[in-house]
Amino acid sequence: MFNMRILRAARLIALAHAYVGTKVLFRAVTAAIPPLTITLFFLLTVVMVFATAIFYAEPCYDLQTCTFTDILNTGYFVMLTVATVGYGNQVPSMHNAGSLLLVCIVMIFGTVYFSMPLAIVGIKYELAWTEYDEFARNAKLEQDNRPKLAKGSSSKLSIEASRRQLLA
Repeated sequence: MFNMRILRAARLIALAHAYVGTKVLFRAVTAAIPPLTITLFFLLTVVMVFATAIFYAEPCYDLQTCTFTDILNTGYFVMLTVATVGYGNQVPSMHNAGSLLLVCIVMIFGTVYFSMPLAIVGIKYELAWTEYDEFARNAKLEQDNRPKLAKGSSSKLSIEASRRQLLA
């Protein structure tokens, strides 16, 4: 049964491969990888800076009861907050205004920040689509400018095709 699902997925991928929009999207995503790596590095740096700030703003006196036990644990919380997932398994203390303010800043930062990668991919998609559109337009112009055969005349290709039809 699992093999049939794989075959269905392969058939869907083959169908998507024939679609022009998929090729343009693939070209846009591959062109967007270098700017996105810089964006990812910036995200990780900012997440760790916010994680460190929240960790020190939220004091942990008892490891059994505190929410943020170390900076990496706080980094997990900050990453979920930036990505607007927010599982709710970690919540800053309601009695500490500094950590609440930092978490609000992290939420706003996450909302603004994730529009940037979307804009990068969107711009690259627009460039790839424009490039494809120019290519298609030039191919159409070439096809329209080819000399047409006069009625009743034949070319070497049509003679060869007729010969193959007769032999089949």
